[in-house]
Amino acid sequence: MHKQFALALGLMLVGLPCWAGISVDEALLSPQSLTVSAGKDGKTELQSMLDRVRHLKGYCYDSVLTTYTSGKPVVEIGKLYYKSPNLVRFEVIKSGSRSGAVVVRQADGKIRGQMGGLFRGIKLTLAPDSKILKSANGFSIMQSDLESLLSGAEKKAKSDFKCLAVAAGSGRPAVVELIESDGDVKDRIAVDGRGKLPSEWNIFNSNKLVSALQLNNVEPRTDLSDDLFTLNSDGDSKSLVSELSTTLGLGALQLSPGKPIDVATCKDINRVMKEIDVVMQRLPEAVVEGDGWVSGSREALLSACTDFESLHYALAPVGGAIGITGNANTAASIASQWNSSAAACRASVDELIDQLSLDKPDDAVVKRACSELKAHAKALRAASERIENLL
Repeated sequence: MHKQFALALGLMLVGLPCWAGISVDEALLSPQSLTVSAGKDGKTELQSMLDRVRHLKGYCYDSVLTTYTSGKPVVEIGKLYYKSPNLVRFEVIKSGSRSGAVVVRQADGKIRGQMGGLFRGIKLTLAPDSKILKSANGFSIMQSDLESLLSGAEKKAKSDFKCLAVAAGSGRPAVVELIESDGDVKDRIAVDGRGKLPSEWNIFNSNKLVSALQLNNVEPRTDLSDDLFTLNSDGDSKSLVSELSTTLGLGALQLSPGKPIDVATCKDINRVMKEIDVVMQRLPEAVVEGDGWVSGSREALLSACTDFESLHYALAPVGGAIGITGNANTAASIASQWNSSAAACRASVDELIDQLSLDKPDDAVVKRACSELKAHAKALRAASERIENLL
């Protein structure tokens, strides 16, 4: 009888908010919902935070991100600065081989990085989706400003996610949760009682904690200079991507996805493919020497990979545009070849970038990834040559 009572009590407690009997920190990290039993519609709270952020001229915060996806938790520490309308600076204080790096989004829209660790001092122009910009939880540090984070949450709240909130009380913060259709928590946002802005942002997947982001010392700033968000380009090679028109061809397609391929776009695709051919020739033949890298090979591989990422990003809308150009059956065949080759290229580059963080790379892995990248780039060129047949 006592066992039955204990079991019934345990089942009752499963439905209670996780605040009961444990610390606030433990509750915020628990996959059990804190809002489902007593929460109200959280869309208003989410919108209020978004409105507050959009009225700020600038701000900064200290970031502590802990990711739990692979064994031992990975801790990354940084500081983010934001200035309206869209300038971002992220300083990497602690993140393995990237410690000491600085990344900015400039007034001209370019993302510039000054590398840390063994690459310290090297400056590069990075693609918006560069793997180098990804934190351990897979999110880009260039999307870590409060408006980007809250806008993403708002988009989820307007789709298939339920958005619930509970008010602050008894030493605990207000909380907003985004809950999936199966009842699992996807995002949990703790709200600072003073500034009414996020103080902690935890992400879950399949009822498990993926990452916990602490947003400490969120401070409005009106004194941030544009110079803080600029990295000069002394010594950089000229980028073909920066020369693309914003009104014609690939540049126009980036701004307005969903347009069909035209003659100007074909010309730009051909120019970018020629640039990719040049990048392929820059991949180092050998990278291992003794217990480390062949002199200069690490830097050469970094340069080739980041240049390829920028060219790949310029081509990103092409796959969708192929599908709405010319004969539907032919277009579908070309689009399939293009998209599979482009995805395979990107996977090989990601593998090579992973090797860059190692003191001693795996020579066999690098050689295989370089060989596969060249083969996939050749297949991508073959697909590009078929595109003109659609016009």
